[in-house]
Amino acid sequence: MQFDSISYLVLLSLTFLAFYLGPKKMRVAVLLGASLVFYGSWNAPFLILVLYSAVLDYLVAKKIQTAHNHRAKKHWLVMSLVSNLSVLVIFKYANFIRESLHLALPDINAFSERWPIILPIGISFYTFQTMSYSVDVYRKRIHPESSFVDFMLYVCFFPQLIAGPIERAGHLMPQIKRVRDYQFRNEHFHAGLLLLAWGLFKKAALSDNLARIVDVSYGNPSAHGGLDLLIATYAFAFQIFFDFSAYSDMARGAASLFGIQLVRNFKLPYLAQNPSDFWRRWHISLSEWIRDYLYFPLGGSKGGVPRTLVNLLLAMGLAGLWHGAAWTYVVWGLFHGCLLVAYRILAPLFTPLSKFISPWLATGLKVFFMFHFVCLGWILFRATSLHDAIFIMEQISTWISSGLPTNQSGAGLTLMLLVITFGLMFWEEKERAFHRLSSTPLGYATIIATAILLTAILAPEVSSPFIYFQF
Repeated sequence: MQFDSISYLVLLSLTFLAFYLGPKKMRVAVLLGASLVFYGSWNAPFLILVLYSAVLDYLVAKKIQTAHNHRAKKHWLVMSLVSNLSVLVIFKYANFIRESLHLALPDINAFSERWPIILPIGISFYTFQTMSYSVDVYRKRIHPESSFVDFMLYVCFFPQLIAGPIERAGHLMPQIKRVRDYQFRNEHFHAGLLLLAWGLFKKAALSDNLARIVDVSYGNPSAHGGLDLLIATYAFAFQIFFDFSAYSDMARGAASLFGIQLVRNFKLPYLAQNPSDFWRRWHISLSEWIRDYLYFPLGGSKGGVPRTLVNLLLAMGLAGLWHGAAWTYVVWGLFHGCLLVAYRILAPLFTPLSKFISPWLATGLKVFFMFHFVCLGWILFRATSLHDAIFIMEQISTWISSGLPTNQSGAGLTLMLLVITFGLMFWEEKERAFHRLSSTPLGYATIIATAILLTAILAPEVSSPFIYFQF
């Protein structure tokens, strides 16, 4: 059940009516029922895994709370982490481990054939969400939830179940508690509709059309030259941004209809001026999860520069592995780890130069270089293998070193679209243009109508699945 499908619109509408027309005491049950139907529409048997994860951490949190000493509390926390990660490893990483072992030990027949394991959709997201709950109870940041029904809704709330944002219990659970007494508010309803329409436009009109450009070149890199691959790389940078931010907007919009405010997951990431800034803007809920539950526990920046750099590389390498069971994702994560390390080391050396450059030029140069570093990483992320990624980089490098011939019309169009897109992003960043335009009834209606009209005109006949549904 895709967010941009008629079936999802029907489910959302029926849930909305049942939520407001039915008894208030049944609201949590209505949302939970809709969530189970939503997830079950993908693969009903995998609801068992969602239930297992919820029951496990619901009970573990209670055991942590009642344990008489720190050692016992830690024992229960370890049980939660090991149990959750074991499920994740079995269903998401088993074949990746098998393939890696087969490369190292090709003579062992057990590793030669792919194991028949299906990846449960959204498993990375809800597993991280339940683990963070147990950790937060262990750290005494929250108290264990008494109602299993409420906790189950926290685990599988359908707007954000498949691809986030990854919510913390301290933020989402109090809102779930309040839905029984929630009074319909026009501002939440209007904000929800705007986010839904805007997200649908970004997915159907922008991301799905860019996907056709990307799939042709990245599907068979050897048949394309450096310029085609460069254009496809730019296209993928915006495809994945529009795709994932569209999902996040639609998730926030759907939740807002029920009075629940999910965390913001994107803040114009391609305007980032350095690697740290990028991860404060891109997939914010994951980057903060990695920071709070992995980087800080490893020691963060407390162990001196060498230890800090090792922690950054390890955290980002695991963040890359979280995205997918392939070496391309691991290398992509390590690449971003190296960017963070390089920034920590080199940034102080460039600080004196800022005195001789105008602030506007300095900002523009930082954004330009950071965007292209991110695009370099996207090659690793999108390529089907490390071999293809290296080939694409070589082809682009060869084309650039040959003098940048522009004998293809696509290059000029791509450059123009990049300039326009970045101009609009800077306008939004500095002036909050989208907020200001939508703050009046006429502006609000215009944006909604324009988004729906352009979606109807530009959306391809066959939509592409959301990219992050595979993680």
